[in-house]
Amino acid sequence: MGGFGLLIVFLVSVVVGQTISVGLGILVERHATPYAGLMTFIFCYFATFWLAWRLAIRVTEPRTRGRVSAKPNAVLFAYATADELWIQSASLL
Repeated sequence: MGGFGLLIVFLVSVVVGQTISVGLGILVERHATPYAGLMTFIFCYFATFWLAWRLAIRVTEPRTRGRVSAKPNAVLFAYATADELWIQSASLL
């Protein structure tokens, strides 16, 4: 997708997120105090930028075939450990 796609995904995410922030701030303001509504909006306002950037990076991340994880899976590690212990205990008999 490239840099242009990253920017488009980011901007769309920010617009959607800020719409939700305004709505949530108004909702809290109507059911609580204006101060609580303002604090809710400010928190959501800044959180939207962080979340939108993280989402844009994840969505536009280049895909590779046969992607191998750098860390072994915990289940595979447990299986390999159990298998090794089984072999050692069998050799003791």
